Order: sequence, then structure tokens, then C-alpha cells
Amino acid sequence: EAQPILALWTQNVAVLRSGAEAKEVSLLEHLTDAAADVGISFQAKGVLPKNDPACQRLIITAGSEALNNAVRHAKATELYLTVSETDANHTAVFTNNGKIPDGEVVEGGGLSALRARIERQGGTMAIQSRPIFKLTVALPKKGGIAHD
Repeated sequence: EAQPILALWTQNVAVLRSGAEAKEVSLLEHLTDAAADVGISFQAKGVLPKNDPACQRLIITAGSEALNNAVRHAKATELYLTVSETDANHTAVFTNNGKIPDGEVVEGGGLSALRARIERQGGTMAIQSRPIFKLTVALPKKGGIAHD
């Protein structure tokens, strides 16, 4: 009698696990779809932090801002994301194939708001203008402070 119940529980656990994994994919898919909607190819390397939904959301928020700026300022056709981790941090680096900024990037409303959100979470944000535009976000793993 227990076998059918055990099989059903096993199936339910598998469905729940696949749903958790699909959540990460859906965040990246959301950014990929948004990029495609504005004519940008989005390429990601690395894996979003699986057990930290807040960190995932901040990386995708940074990606949305990077996408917006790639379209508006750089006239880019491609946006790149590289996600990596150390013992202390999750790091996301966004670059694009657009034109190089004429000078140092001055943070406006979007980048300033992004920096505030990241710093409230104990993270850091760095912007590099040359030789290419690069937005780097470092977020602490749970219980830590981000270090560049």
C-alpha cells in the first residue's frame, strides 16, 4: 500500500525541484527576451546563485540597467554577462559590443538607483569606461560583505 504513495511523493518532489530550477532560468529568460525585444543578443556565462533569490534579482536588475544603457548610449547589438563566485561573493560583469564611452560614465538615475540597492545589500558596484564599458556588481554571499 505504501508504494503508490511513495511514488506519488517522489513525483511531487521532482516537480517541486524542477520548479525551483525553472525560476532561475525564467529570470535569465526574462532578460534574454527583453534584450531580443530591443534587438540585442544576450549571452550569459556562468550560473546565477541558486540558493539566493535576492542576489539573483539584483543581478537581473543590474542586467536590465546594463541593457537599457547598451541600447540608449552605446548603440550595442550584443550584451554579455559573466557570473562568477568566490568564497565571499557572487560577481556579475556586464559588457557590450557598442561604442566606447566618450569619457568617464557619469551615473544618472538608473545607475545611481542600482548602486543604492546593491550597497544596501552590502554589495559593491564598479563602472569602467575604457577600454570598454564594464559594469561589475559584487554581492556578498549570505552573511558576508562584498569584496572586490
